[in-house]
Amino acid sequence: SGADVIDPRGFAVGSIKKLYAKFEHLDSVVPAMGYYDEQIKDLAETINRSGAEIVISGTPVDLRSLLKVKIPIVQVNYELVERAGNLEKAIVEFLGK
Repeated sequence: SGADVIDPRGFAVGSIKKLYAKFEHLDSVVPAMGYYDEQIKDLAETINRSGAEIVISGTPVDLRSLLKVKIPIVQVNYELVERAGNLEKAIVEFLGK
């Protein structure tokens, strides 16, 4: 058995739609770049319009307590393990030091 991941971009509204325009590489995730009133409303509407059967949330914030959606949200946890200092190197290169 398996699950299909939908492309939520076509269901996006307002501030969420603007985030997709800015971050064109996003295709199978719904971005949550802040939790101000407008984005919470747009995030809920985007999720509700998607017609998904379930939403998997990997953000540290419990979206279930913020959003009023008709689709169940399952909160998942993960652990990030840095590989041999790659993140530090990337930051130093980005900052030009």
